[in-house]
Amino acid sequence: MGRRLGLVVGVNQYQDTTFQPLRFAENDARVFAQWLVNSRGGKWALNDVQYIQGIHATRDAIESLVLQLCLSVAQPDDLVVIYIASHAFIDERSGDGYLALTDTAYRDAKTGLHLLSLAQQIMPWSRANQIVFILDCFQTGQGWSARRTSPYDVLPLLGTSLLAGIQQHPNRVFLCSCRGNEFGMEAGERGLGLLMHSIIVGLSGAGTDPATGNVTLQNLYTYLISKLAKQQRPQIFGQAPAPIVLASGVVQQGQQQIVRTPPLATSQPMAVYTANTMQARQESPLLQGSYNATATAQILPSFQQQGRRQDMHSLEEERKQQSKLLLERASQAFKTQRIEEALRFTDQALQIVPDESAGLILKGQILGTMGRFPEALAIVDQARQKEPNNALIWSMGAVLLTNIGRHQEALTAIERSLELDASNPESYAIKTNIMASIAVTQTRNKTLPRNELIASEKKRSGPLSFFVAALFQFVSLLLGITGGVLAVLLPAIPAFVPLLLQSLGLTFLCVNAARYSYRYGFSRVLITLFFSLLAAGILGIGIGFRPVYTQLMLELQAHPAYMLPLFFLGAWLAVAAVLPVLIAIVAFIIGSVTRVRRNH
Repeated sequence: MGRRLGLVVGVNQYQDTTFQPLRFAENDARVFAQWLVNSRGGKWALNDVQYIQGIHATRDAIESLVLQLCLSVAQPDDLVVIYIASHAFIDERSGDGYLALTDTAYRDAKTGLHLLSLAQQIMPWSRANQIVFILDCFQTGQGWSARRTSPYDVLPLLGTSLLAGIQQHPNRVFLCSCRGNEFGMEAGERGLGLLMHSIIVGLSGAGTDPATGNVTLQNLYTYLISKLAKQQRPQIFGQAPAPIVLASGVVQQGQQQIVRTPPLATSQPMAVYTANTMQARQESPLLQGSYNATATAQILPSFQQQGRRQDMHSLEEERKQQSKLLLERASQAFKTQRIEEALRFTDQALQIVPDESAGLILKGQILGTMGRFPEALAIVDQARQKEPNNALIWSMGAVLLTNIGRHQEALTAIERSLELDASNPESYAIKTNIMASIAVTQTRNKTLPRNELIASEKKRSGPLSFFVAALFQFVSLLLGITGGVLAVLLPAIPAFVPLLLQSLGLTFLCVNAARYSYRYGFSRVLITLFFSLLAAGILGIGIGFRPVYTQLMLELQAHPAYMLPLFFLGAWLAVAAVLPVLIAIVAFIIGSVTRVRRNH
């Protein structure tokens, strides 16, 4: 026989006020989990039962635990039992059934546990031999009214698609009951819901098969339908060709059985049960085969009375045990790179024991791995206040401070860690890394002004600067040509005006060629070369293009006074074609040499 794996969930309070608070859900879940692991009860291994209640029972947490249990943990021959006591509702748009967890919103169905999706992921793929869902739910919302066929109809929760899937996969069983609805509120007995009260009585002997001494799900179901009224009477769905054994070797035949449930990581008081049994027989119409059932039980002192007998030390130990188990799961998830899951378990552990150093340290490591350095540093500071002489905490703080660039503080922290534990080689490695980071930072700071200057020059040498340089050269060339043309066309103009324009044009051409080529390199030499070729082209057209040359000669014969202005214009064009480009080349060479020296 394989292992028996359990997940037990109970939720009384909900963030959405649509779900009214339940009275018995968390008590029912706690007592069921205690019975499973009790040495006089189910005898399940403590590490194989997970118990979640209250604010920790979020939708994401429960879905993750169910999938992990069924798909990753369960092996062939294993039995998986999942018990959930909570509200259930029907999505009014899709008609699908959902379980409500503590953070579920009624108007946002996806925040609930979608039974169809969960079953479709589990039933075909789980390696477990048998899987049992026990849904002890309070029916909520108008979806029930629209789809029910009787006041306590549970079929809408599963729906036709899920029911069809169950028929295709044997040994996948749903045992469902409703706590109540608008026709009937919760009913309980001795601090438990009526269904769980009867389940515990049945498991404690009343549902034992006298031939084998085992309590099977089939026998338990037979007993339950014989004892419960319609509102709490369970309905079972699925095929179970072989008995589903929940417990073995339960005492019966008039022997008295006392089940004293040990603490199971909870601050709630435990219950004590006594059962005297007698035989009864009833046949289940929904499961194959008939089984003997036993029934008679009495619950001894109430939860409140038992709670008064527990001292504060015991409660504190229970809380610490629950926190320890959650941290072990968180550590395992962290080692296997399931970071989000590790963080969720760690947060749950810290909600139970907020100042637990191990939990704070693990959360700091997880947040640091996620790159959430400020949050991780705040957690480490909190842990350091609790244990100021813990060398590991100081080392973690040093690493986090280094990651956010606070190197001097990191150096102080790692030196404090080494004072507390000088034998840790990892701390020396951290200090070496911090010193290297400080050296890199100092080097970067020294080179920053030079890098900023280079970046500034690159920015100024962009497309805008290129077009500005080209515009200046064009204006300068146009200014010089304008001076020469004025001297030809307006002989009466004072001679210094054309001369001044030509001088300014040539000066600007040369200065811009030198400045831009020196500062911005070869692209500016090309600008100068272009305008020099343009000046040479204008001169060449006047001299080498016969129609233009012939026309100029005719004009000179008719107006000899044009000879001198045209000569100066030609000379100016010749100088503008040669001098600026020579100056640009020299400036480019000098600028290149200067930049090389500056970079080294």
